[in-house]
Amino acid sequence: MASQPLTAREWMRKIPQDHWDDEAWARDHYADLAARYPDQWVIVHQRQVIAAHKDLGVAEKLAMDRLDGEMPTIVFADGGARVY
Repeated sequence: MASQPLTAREWMRKIPQDHWDDEAWARDHYADLAARYPDQWVIVHQRQVIAAHKDLGVAEKLAMDRLDGEMPTIVFADGGARVY
């Protein structure tokens, strides 16, 4: 018998606490990230920026060497030049 897919709550519980800590750090420092890395994808790991680039794929490649299979936090640092 095939196992049941995880519920959203079960899936979220499997995400390491370090990831949530990095999410909180990025949220708390978002204004600084947007000023320093405007309109770039910023990859955070262990409460530090480990890569940033305007192209998400490039940012991910830059970060891969510093990640040992761990899940980073990725945010887009909007420079504020857009009107929505």
